[in-house]
Amino acid sequence: MTTKKVYLINGFQDVKILNLLKYKKITPIYLKQNEMDKLVGAKNNQGIIVELNEIKKYTLDDIIEASKIKNSFVIVLDGIEDPHNFGAILRVADAFGALGVIIK
Repeated sequence: MTTKKVYLINGFQDVKILNLLKYKKITPIYLKQNEMDKLVGAKNNQGIIVELNEIKKYTLDDIIEASKIKNSFVIVLDGIEDPHNFGAILRVADAFGALGVIIK
């Protein structure tokens, strides 16, 4: 999964994120609060929106085969409806090195 665009609220000042964007050579697009709200369809954002390229999908057989090569684990999800919860689960999966996330 690769980053397509990063939107930041005007005045965004998280130095770690700004340095990471610079390191990754990603030029953020700065928006006003109302533009951010309109983009995500809600007022509950933290001043940063990341648009990703399409996530590569694998078959269950691909995941099983890869697990034979690498000592790993897989997260299985069923009925996740809240995009915030889904995003949090994906971030945790990535942070802990999950081989994949299976979504029903």
